[in-house]
Amino acid sequence: MSRVQRLTGDCEGCGRPDGVWQPHFETVYCPVCAAKNDDYDSARLHLFNLIRPLVAVWREHWVARGMSPDLLEELVDNTDELVETVKALNTRAEAETAPEGGRS
Repeated sequence: MSRVQRLTGDCEGCGRPDGVWQPHFETVYCPVCAAKNDDYDSARLHLFNLIRPLVAVWREHWVARGMSPDLLEELVDNTDELVETVKALNTRAEAETAPEGGRS
């Protein structure tokens, strides 16, 4: 197989034939799927950078109060409330942008 054949092919995301090797994803994506994945990675990094300082202050406070670091890790692992908050915000935003008389 030639180098050119390995650099192009069907998109691993949607199957379109115009996929190109994306080294940072280690797969072949079409332009649309590559953009979606870039946006996802950017949003994830942005969120992490926003909350990292807050989590550091939160951890320091609760460790100083005597809470075990292991228990704090357990609290962070249980993110159900955060997920539900994001879902509720998404539902509210969808309702606010829905056309009059129902959803499209």
